[in-house]
Amino acid sequence: MAFLKYISLLFLGIVLTGCYVGYTPSYYDQDMLVDFPLLPHTAEVSVYFPQDTLPDEEYIRVGVLEVRGDEFTSYNTLIRKLQVQAQKRGVDAIQLMGKQTYLEEGYEESYVLSELSGIGIKYVKNIDYLSEFIKSQEIYFSGRGYNPSDSGRWVAKIWLDFNRQVTQMEGEKNYLQFVRKHSLDYLLYSNSEKWRYTLDEHQQINKRTRVGSAGVQLRVWFSYQVKDLPNFVRIREYPSRKETSIWFAYDAEGRILKKRITLPDGEMIDQILVYDAIGRHTKSEYYWVQANDQLSPYLLVKHQFYSPDDIPQLVVLK
Repeated sequence: MAFLKYISLLFLGIVLTGCYVGYTPSYYDQDMLVDFPLLPHTAEVSVYFPQDTLPDEEYIRVGVLEVRGDEFTSYNTLIRKLQVQAQKRGVDAIQLMGKQTYLEEGYEESYVLSELSGIGIKYVKNIDYLSEFIKSQEIYFSGRGYNPSDSGRWVAKIWLDFNRQVTQMEGEKNYLQFVRKHSLDYLLYSNSEKWRYTLDEHQQINKRTRVGSAGVQLRVWFSYQVKDLPNFVRIREYPSRKETSIWFAYDAEGRILKKRITLPDGEMIDQILVYDAIGRHTKSEYYWVQANDQLSPYLLVKHQFYSPDDIPQLVVLK
């Protein structure tokens, strides 16, 4: 799955160890004119000169790319630099806008610099990867009186952006909060400025603290057995100081298969994650853990995914 490989770049910008730092994680390049992700690729990038006609197929203008050189940098070299940048930023083709030269003043002398810019183009046929991004989560109560294979009673829905951050919620608040606050999307990846973090010696986040106007609201500790895959999380709420813990089990590909959530009162809930044939997390089943590890159904969370059909609502510039 393309985007799952790409999010491993998430923490490359984190360079401080042992210090509290605020940050905004992102799964994709946000310095463009569209709200959907543009993933890096290695395919050839087509170049169109101003007088050229673009191919007769659906495309989106996603932003402007710019490269620079000195006064001796050739036009061809600038074009090749644009193509490399386009690959890194997930752009399929470039429509050139023209070359410019300008004078830059230095401390002792002036320099003539050249700049080439172009409009980045993304073909609609190449954004099929959007179907790997979760668009919404629908929550069903599947407790007593419901068969585990049934959906149960609809209780809530969460809408997510491409960074898996919540954009809208609807339904019963207690179920919304339970599902969200026990997810890594919230505990580890939430990009609110209220979060601070520290790193361990392997540059992994080992502690996050959420602060509000009245002080600390939440502290979260992370333990790892495999790099970047937390196997145990401890959560402490403030001012109550109540603690919840979550244990994680993964498959050979690094996907979460199961989480055991131990609540402050000692009650335990298992979350079983279900994937489809192409590796998408399609649903989660939640069970109360009874005596002798017997499971009693609690919640069912179904995922809906983005598709290229959603692009007309998301594109800033066509």
